[in-house]
Amino acid sequence: MKNTKKATPAKRADMSADVKNVIKLIKAADKTKVLVSKFIETDITENGGQMILLTAQHLCIKTPANSFKNCKTLNSLSRAVKRVTADSSNELEPVKITRTDKKAHICELLPNLKAEKDFSTFEEVRKLFNRTEGKTACNLTETQTQELIQFLGKYNTYLEANS
Repeated sequence: MKNTKKATPAKRADMSADVKNVIKLIKAADKTKVLVSKFIETDITENGGQMILLTAQHLCIKTPANSFKNCKTLNSLSRAVKRVTADSSNELEPVKITRTDKKAHICELLPNLKAEKDFSTFEEVRKLFNRTEGKTACNLTETQTQELIQFLGKYNTYLEANS
């Protein structure tokens, strides 16, 4: 006897003709890049990205093993959303599609801001000196280490004198 599942109202909404048309449009993105960009821009400004999120949710459900990363169409949609919203001429806030609930496949548009990372050359050199394992382990002898410290001291003095 066959087990049949009834579609819930939410799943029926995902299966709408609009979702299927958006999927076709994304798959043909090379030919219709302008249409995809305009669709994304319009959907985000007028509907808050609702159609994009329904499409992403549908793709998550239909992808084998529900893998968010292995769906080419979903990746194309995600990259297009990032590209269109990052474009300064659109005056849109940069967003990205994120799956917030893996079991229910709920997707949201979250801000796509670049993380600011402090970088210190001194700290990176110190980490390399202290590393004892792996390919980047410090293999300097005591003499080489002292020569490097003296060189850095002279270089620092040179920089201070010329600034």
